[in-house]
Amino acid sequence: VKMMNKCRIKHKIKEETIKENNENSQVVIYKTDLYPNKKFFTGAEDQIQYYQKPLAADRAFSVFDGLFCMFSALHHFDEHELLKIFMHAARNRQKFSFFDISQRRFFTDIFPNVFLPGMMWISAPFFKRFSWKHFVFIYLLPVIPLIVFIDGTLSRMRAYNRKELQVLAERVMKRYPDFCIKITEHPLLGGLQKVTEIA
Repeated sequence: VKMMNKCRIKHKIKEETIKENNENSQVVIYKTDLYPNKKFFTGAEDQIQYYQKPLAADRAFSVFDGLFCMFSALHHFDEHELLKIFMHAARNRQKFSFFDISQRRFFTDIFPNVFLPGMMWISAPFFKRFSWKHFVFIYLLPVIPLIVFIDGTLSRMRAYNRKELQVLAERVMKRYPDFCIKITEHPLLGGLQKVTEIA
């Protein structure tokens, strides 16, 4: 309890500091990937840049300074990898905010994936660059809807719940007592879904 109270105080101070430091400054976003796609490099803008070298998520904390964000990506990491990401953030004293909507609840998260193929069949003709390849592999040989269904289902089944994330966070804070990780759940769609924030 004392650890969580200390985290609340530090998070409040951190949020105020971020607002103060960035009120009149220009924000630059760097996109990183372990397997960077070079075709995106030419379209980079002044405030959105692509890091052209392969970069693992845990190593980014020693390459950049700032606020590190990931969206709907936590289920791609196993427990050891996720712990390593948190540890590297703490070791480098870096701020991060990770958001994930994936949950392992059957009726509200896993079961709705059965409707994904149907949604794709309905929406496919409205794709911006709908081609004959889309028609073949969505309608005649529905490989793409099947892949989307499998990927969505496996992603939900690999999701972390709040208790599991809290266990990892406490291991990090035990090793780095002056570093805080706070886990918050934000309701979505009237509570039918929720977004987990780790910061």
